Amino acid sequence: MLRPLPLEVDIVLRLKIDGTVVGWGWNFFGQATGVRSDPSKDGSDKASGLVTIDGQVLSNVTAVAAGRMQSVAVKNDGTIVIWGVDEVGRKIDPPRDLTNAIAVSAGWEHLLVLKKDGTVITLGTTKQPPNNLSNVVGIVAGKGYGFGAFGNDLALKNDGSVIDWGLRGMDRESDQLKALTNITAIASSGATSFALTRDGKVFGWGINEWGQTTGVPTTNSLASGFVSINGELLSNVLSITAGENSSLALKKDGTVVLWGNNTARLPKVPNGLSNVVAIATGDYFSLAITTNPVVAERFRRK
Repeated sequence: MLRPLPLEVDIVLRLKIDGTVVGWGWNFFGQATGVRSDPSKDGSDKASGLVTIDGQVLSNVTAVAAGRMQSVAVKNDGTIVIWGVDEVGRKIDPPRDLTNAIAVSAGWEHLLVLKKDGTVITLGTTKQPPNNLSNVVGIVAGKGYGFGAFGNDLALKNDGSVIDWGLRGMDRESDQLKALTNITAIASSGATSFALTRDGKVFGWGINEWGQTTGVPTTNSLASGFVSINGELLSNVLSITAGENSSLALKKDGTVVLWGNNTARLPKVPNGLSNVVAIATGDYFSLAITTNPVVAERFRRK
């Protein structure tokens, strides 16, 4: 029998320069470190450390993705490695003939794999990509919720267009999205999706009760449009990331902007955070990599 999944599930994976991977977070199924935690021995469902598969430290990795209950890595030979399980406790096995993977994305109960030829395959339980999907340069697997109510999968094509297909049939179509052809990056959570335009603006669609999609809360649960913060259109954005209740944008000047549900559980961006080069979000936390050691030391947890 599966252990009930906590309401807050977060896994963080860090790919090191030497091709190994460090994971931390909820680990009852081994989705953080590759080795299942045993609360009866360790006293916790959480763990951290180098990812180890079948007794060997995972190495030669070029890309990683953390899902709710399983994680995945691409190796330099184009094969993939999966650890953890799907929502009914089954291990997802990669195809034996898969040797040309270049990118991966992990959702609640499924994985997306981008192949070198620009096609996409799905592993696990979800709605399959549209027929003849090709010329793809980026993928995002919708995280969804435990009952799979929300969370669309996304693909970015080399012509700058975005393809959005529904998890368990929950399609969210947008004429505005279809009209966008200058997209350079995509992001999605269980409730919201984003597309970054070539000129540095962010278009969002999905659940918007706290303004997590457009920056401005709406009375309708679903909304779409360009993100505005304090009445100004968000611009000069380099990268985006989507959380369950709030989202982040990294701007060209190295600062970070957050919008959505800024409750006590979702703190605002710390004052003085600068020189940021990468961002990520979870359910109830955010991460930033900064090149300024003084800033990094000031925000380091003691």
